Amino acid sequence: MRFGQDLHRRFIPEWNEHYVDYNLLKCLIKLSSWLGRTLKYPLPLSWMGANGAAEVYKHLDTSISALDAFLRLRFKYLSAVEAELCGVFGLGVEPTAIPSAVEICPFELTLLLDAFSEFQQDLKKLQWFEKLNADAIGRILAKLERYGQADSPTYRNIQSRWQALRPAWETKLFDRLSRLARLIADISDGLAPPERAKGRSLYLGHALRQSSWPQASANALQQAFLSGDADAVIQLFISTHTNQDVLKQNSLHILRDLLKFSAVRMPAQYEALLVLLPSSERPTIEQDAFKWRTTAIGRRQKLNFSSRTTEVYRKYTLSNTEVCDHWASQAPQTKDRFGRLVLHHAASYGLLEVCQELIQKLLDSPTSPNAAVQAILSTDNEGLTPLHLAVMGNHALAARYLIDSINTRNGTGEVSLARTTMGDLLTMALTNQNDEIVRCLLHGRADLRRRSSRGETALHVAAQVGRIDYTALVLQAMSEEGAELDVPNTSRGWTPLFFACADGHYGIVQLLLKAGLSQEITDCLGWTAKEYAVFKGHLVVADLFETSDVCHWMGGPASRLAHKSMHASVRCGNGERIITASLGTTRKNRVVAGVNLSYCSSVHTPGEYEGMSFALEVSALGTSKSQRVSLPILDDQVNDPFVFLVSGIVEPCLVFNIIRLAGVPGRELLVASGTALLESNSHQFGAGRQSLIREQTVPILDKDTMGMVGTVTFTFLVVKSFPHLQTPRSVDLVGDVPRSPLLVGHRGAGQNVKTQKHLQIGENTVESFLSAAKLGASFVEFDIQITRDLKAVAFHDFSLSESGTDVPIHDITLDQFLHASNLQSPHGNPLSVLGKVHSGEEAGRPRSRSLGRQFEAGAVQIRDRMKHTVDFKQKGFKPNMRGDFIQDSFATLREILVELPQDIGCDIEIKYPRFHEAVDAGVAPVAIEINTFVDIVLEDVHRYGGERHIILSSFTPEICILLAVKQKVYPASSTTNAGKVPMSDMEVRAASLQVALQAEAGVDIIVADRVGTAARTLAVISAAPN
Repeated sequence: MRFGQDLHRRFIPEWNEHYVDYNLLKCLIKLSSWLGRTLKYPLPLSWMGANGAAEVYKHLDTSISALDAFLRLRFKYLSAVEAELCGVFGLGVEPTAIPSAVEICPFELTLLLDAFSEFQQDLKKLQWFEKLNADAIGRILAKLERYGQADSPTYRNIQSRWQALRPAWETKLFDRLSRLARLIADISDGLAPPERAKGRSLYLGHALRQSSWPQASANALQQAFLSGDADAVIQLFISTHTNQDVLKQNSLHILRDLLKFSAVRMPAQYEALLVLLPSSERPTIEQDAFKWRTTAIGRRQKLNFSSRTTEVYRKYTLSNTEVCDHWASQAPQTKDRFGRLVLHHAASYGLLEVCQELIQKLLDSPTSPNAAVQAILSTDNEGLTPLHLAVMGNHALAARYLIDSINTRNGTGEVSLARTTMGDLLTMALTNQNDEIVRCLLHGRADLRRRSSRGETALHVAAQVGRIDYTALVLQAMSEEGAELDVPNTSRGWTPLFFACADGHYGIVQLLLKAGLSQEITDCLGWTAKEYAVFKGHLVVADLFETSDVCHWMGGPASRLAHKSMHASVRCGNGERIITASLGTTRKNRVVAGVNLSYCSSVHTPGEYEGMSFALEVSALGTSKSQRVSLPILDDQVNDPFVFLVSGIVEPCLVFNIIRLAGVPGRELLVASGTALLESNSHQFGAGRQSLIREQTVPILDKDTMGMVGTVTFTFLVVKSFPHLQTPRSVDLVGDVPRSPLLVGHRGAGQNVKTQKHLQIGENTVESFLSAAKLGASFVEFDIQITRDLKAVAFHDFSLSESGTDVPIHDITLDQFLHASNLQSPHGNPLSVLGKVHSGEEAGRPRSRSLGRQFEAGAVQIRDRMKHTVDFKQKGFKPNMRGDFIQDSFATLREILVELPQDIGCDIEIKYPRFHEAVDAGVAPVAIEINTFVDIVLEDVHRYGGERHIILSSFTPEICILLAVKQKVYPASSTTNAGKVPMSDMEVRAASLQVALQAEAGVDIIVADRVGTAARTLAVISAAPN
C-alpha cells in the first residue's frame, strides 16, 4: 500500500533519474478508459493518450528497455574497473581466489581487500537498484492482470520479455557477488595469521614476468625496490639498458608499474625514480600513478568509516598527509579510460587535501585562467563531474571547496553550466540531507528552476524529506529568484503541497500555504492535497486548509464509486479454518522488524545494501502451498497478509523458512527455519478465552548448526467456520445506491453526551431506536458485546462502571448486566414514552413517569458507585443514566431484533474488546475467544434477523475479517476513527482510511470513516459481499 508513497525514500539518490516511474504507470492505469470507469472530472489530454492501454504499454516497454540499458552500462563499468585491477596484479579474468594468499605481501593483500570490498558494495547497490525496479514492474504487471489484461497479446509479449530479463539479471548479480564473497574470504584468510613473513610481491612479480629482463636482474630489481634502495634501482636500470630507446621499448612498462607502486607504498622513492622517465611519457604515467595512489587512499578512508575495523586495517594504514609533497610542477589533466581526471577520483572519496593541491596547481596555470573551473565541471564517460562525485559521496568539505572554487574563479562561459550543475545536485543533497552541501549549493547560486525527469523541483524534494528548515531555505531562495512554486510533477500531478499533506508534515504545509501554494489544484485523479491529508489520517493537517463553501461531488474521492473487490474472496467453508498472518506488529507505538536475522531483515535501511539475496517462505501445516516474499520487504505487510485455508482438524501451525536466492530455480538453498504453534497457549487463559495480543515471535534456527540466527515476528488470526448464513442475498450495494443519503440513528436517537441543552434518550436502548425511527431514520446503529455466559447485549463502553468497578462486559453474566439497569427502575422496565409500537397494536397514550425521590434511590446508589471508576472519571457521566438521560432498560440483541419493526434497518457494531481499552481500564488484555464472540452474534442474527436490512460492522479489523469470511448474507463494514486526535487506538489499520481500505480489500469489507471531515472522502466504499 505504501510502496508508491515511500518509493522515493528507497532510491539511490545519484541514480534517481534512472528509476522506473511507478507512480506515473499507476496513474495511467487508473486513468485508462479501458478500465470501464468514466471519470467525470475534466483531465488534461496530456495525462492520457487516445488509447489508454497503448499508453500504459508504451511507457512500460520503454521503462523496461531503459532499465536494462542502465544495468548493462553499470555492470560493464564495474567489470572494467575490476578487470583493470586484476590486470595489474596478474589475477586473470574474474578470479575466485588468490593463489597462495598466505605467502603474499600483507600490504598488497590489504590493497586487494579494499578494492574487492568496494566492488562488492557497488554491486550490492546495483542489486538493490535492480530489486526496487523489478518490484515496481512486477506490481504494474500484476495490476494490469487484475484489470483483465492477461489475455492481451501486448501484455503477454511484455510479460514474457520481463520474465526472461529479470532472472538473467538476478543470476548475473548473484554470481558476481558470490565470487567476490569467496575472493574476499580468501584474502582475509591470507591476512589472518598474526605473525608471518613479509611475503612476496604479487604486483611486482607480475610486472617483471611481463618484461624481457633476465631473471637474475628481475630478482635484484624487486629486492632493491622493496628494500627502498632507489639508487640501486636506478643503477639496475642503467646497467641493464644503456640505450634510452631500448629502455623506452623494453622497460617503460616496468618503470610505470614501479612508479605506481611507489606512489602508494613508498612515496619517498617516487621522486627519485622520476629521473628515469622520458619527459614525453611523464604526463600519462604520472596521471596513472596519482590516480592509483588517490584511489588506494580513498578506499582505505572509505572502509575505515564502516564497521570493518580489523587489526589488518589498523596495521597497514595509508597516510594522506604525504601525498601533497610529491606532485609534479603541473597538475595532470589527462583523462583515464573512464574519462576521469585525478580530480574526479579525489572528489569521489572526499580527499580534500588532494582536491586543494590539484585546484591550486590549475589556478596557477598561466595558459588557462579558467582551468580549475573547467576541471571541476569536466564530465566523465557517465556525464559526472568531480562536483557530482563529491555530492554523491556526501563529502561536505570537498564539495564546499569545489563550489567555492567555482564561485571565486567562474568565467562568463561557465556561469550557466555551473548553475545548471548545482541545480541538479541540490535535489541530491536535499535527499541525502547533508546540511552543509545544501547551504553551499544555495549560496552558490544553484539554478532553482531545474526539474528532475519526473518534473520535480528542489521544493518537491524538501517537502518529501520532511525537513521544515530545508523547505524554508528553498522557498526563500526560489522566491528571490522568481522560480515557480506551484509546479505539478509529471508522475501524478503533485505539487510540493501534495507531498507534505500525504506525509502529514504539519509545519511544512503551514509554510507552503503561507507562501501561496494553491489549495484548489487537483492531481491527475482529481484529488486535492487536503483530500490526501484526510484520506491518510492527517486531520490536523487538513484543518489548516480553508473550508470551501461549495461541496464538490465531482472527481477526487467522489469518483471512487462503490465497486466489487478485484481480489479473490476467501470464504471459510464447513469444517475448514483460515489462517492469516502479517509480518511485524499492527501497533503504531511498537517498532519491530518482521524478519530480524543476523544477515538479513524485512526492513530496508537507506544506504545499507546487505541481505538482498534472501526470501522468507511461509507455509501452514495441512496445506502443500507456500507463500514467499523477498527480503527486504518494500510494502506494508499488514495489508498483504499470508492466507492459508486448512482443515479444521489440523492444529494451526505456521512454518517460516529462510531461503538463499540464486537467481534461478534449482539453485536456491534453505538456510534457516522456525515453527509457530498458534494455539499452544490457549489453555493459559481459561476455557474459551484468549489474549488480545495476537503478536508472536518465533526463533529462527540455522539449518546446519541449529543455532539461533534471529527471529520472525508476526500477527495472526485463525478463522473458524460458521454453519449458517451461507446463502447470499441478491443485494447490490453498488447498483442500489439511493439517490439521497439514508439517515442512520447513531446508538438510536443519538450518542449520549454531557450536556443539558436538550433531552436525551438513553443510548443503545429500544426506546432510543424507536425514537430514531419516528424522526425519520431508516437504520439504527448500536453496539453489541458478549457477556461471560455468552449472551449478546447492547452496550457501548468497555466496562460496566455501574457495578462500581472497571469490570469488562465479557467478565459479567447477563443477569449481572441487567441488574445494573433494573436498579434504576424499581418498578421494572420503564414504559415507553412513545407508547406501544408493536405491529398490530394501537399506540397507547404516553404515561407520565413519577419522579418521586423514593424511585431515585437506585440511580443515586449507582452514581455513588461509579465515581471511582476509570470511565466515569474520564467522562464525568455514564450513558443511559437516570437523572441525566431518559433511562431505558438494557437490551439483548435478541430483544432488539424481535421488538423493532422489520422496516427499521440495523447497523450492528460488534464491540470486541480492544487492547488499549483493557490497558486504560487496568485489566488483563484477555477476552472471549474471537470466533466464539462473533458466532454468538451471527447466531442471533440468523435466528431473529428475518428479512430486515442488516449491516455488520466493527472497529476491530479482525472482527471485520471474520464477519466477511464466515457468512455470505450480510455486508461487513470496517469503521475507523482514522485521524482523530488524540489517537487512543494504536492499531495500524485504524490509522487512516487508506490503510483500512487496503487492509480489508481482499475480503469484501465496506470501509467507513466515522470522523467524516469531508463529504467527498466518505465516498470510499470499497466492496460488498458476493
